[in-house]
Amino acid sequence: MIEALFEAWNQAFIQSSFAIPTAYDIDKLLKEAYEDFCSSIHTGIKKRELSAYTYIPTLTEVQNQVGEIFKSQDYHIEVVNSGTDVSVLLDENGQLKLSHALNIFVGGQILDRGITIAKLLCFFYGRDPKQLQQDTVLQHARMYGRRSKEDMAVTRFYTTQRLYNLLSKINQMDDSLREWLEDYAKTPNCQPDLAVVMTSQTAEIISCAKSKIKMSDCLPLIPGKRIVPSGFQTDSKTKIQPIIDKIKQILVTQPDYMHKDANGIFSVDVGVVIDIIRLIRSTYIYNRPIDQNKDLDWKEDDMISAIQYATTQTNSAAQNGKMWVMYKTGRNMSRIRQNGAFVDAPEDGRTDAPQARAKAIDTPILILLLENGKAIDGWRDAEFFWPVLILQQNIRRAIYTI
Repeated sequence: MIEALFEAWNQAFIQSSFAIPTAYDIDKLLKEAYEDFCSSIHTGIKKRELSAYTYIPTLTEVQNQVGEIFKSQDYHIEVVNSGTDVSVLLDENGQLKLSHALNIFVGGQILDRGITIAKLLCFFYGRDPKQLQQDTVLQHARMYGRRSKEDMAVTRFYTTQRLYNLLSKINQMDDSLREWLEDYAKTPNCQPDLAVVMTSQTAEIISCAKSKIKMSDCLPLIPGKRIVPSGFQTDSKTKIQPIIDKIKQILVTQPDYMHKDANGIFSVDVGVVIDIIRLIRSTYIYNRPIDQNKDLDWKEDDMISAIQYATTQTNSAAQNGKMWVMYKTGRNMSRIRQNGAFVDAPEDGRTDAPQARAKAIDTPILILLLENGKAIDGWRDAEFFWPVLILQQNIRRAIYTI
């Protein structure tokens, strides 16, 4: 079976500049893919998206089946573009025909403007403009078609980290608007509680063409939302230690610091919090290839804008102009998880998050974690602050345009 796979790959790569994979490479990739899909299937069963009786073939069965597909050449690559007569590629349901066991479709605007493909479980999305136009991106999503829960449990979507972050934000905004509409439909006589607030900063997502409406980068603000940087690396200890010491001094000299509660929570002026956030951002770097964090630059204005909006929504007169800060020291969080993903939840799920959320009822809270930043954990043997913002529960839901 591996010999047949190798021969197929060999023929495919003859005209390319890529290294031809060995039989070992192919077997390793199959094994990794198999284990990954098994994990998804088990998760789908746990979430009841898949039947508890879902049959999972053995690795040997999968290897044999893939080997047969390559041996019989039961696979096909179809380029779909403006020069293609798309009508001849469609089936009776208006979808692209699945003529082989494995079908790969490569295309641009024709594919992302409404043509759907049944049973397609893997998508590569590479459209990468400087600004994502939200209404156009949502049109591109039509290529997924109506996805069943069974398909969603094992669907794969590949893109760049930057696009993933922006697409996630678009999804959050769309979900937030949908939830608001559903809630409002239940009580049509009530006053709308969705705010749209505009400021003027650099935008990476625009809602639609400027000829339709002038909006900037949107940030969905909902009760309990977390905003946290990830993927960053710190600058050298020599450069950032004076900044870290300055932040420490700012915190311990706050008027309410001596009155912090058992969880290390005390109130701080919003202006001081914003200054601290900007100081923290100055200690992060994204310009070293070794750190593999291209396009992950933390835009601190997202967090600052959220704070500015959230602190105008407080129902607590005592907290007017102030917000909560939780200050924890001596942390040793790794930079990267075992699966290779960047850590994006530095707060402890038992001693930090529950207490912070319990406090953030009418006022937002910023968790400031002072990390030791050890090299063994992927850092540069330099202390640094890792901020996590949690919005209050009693906040007016908003689409905040930056």
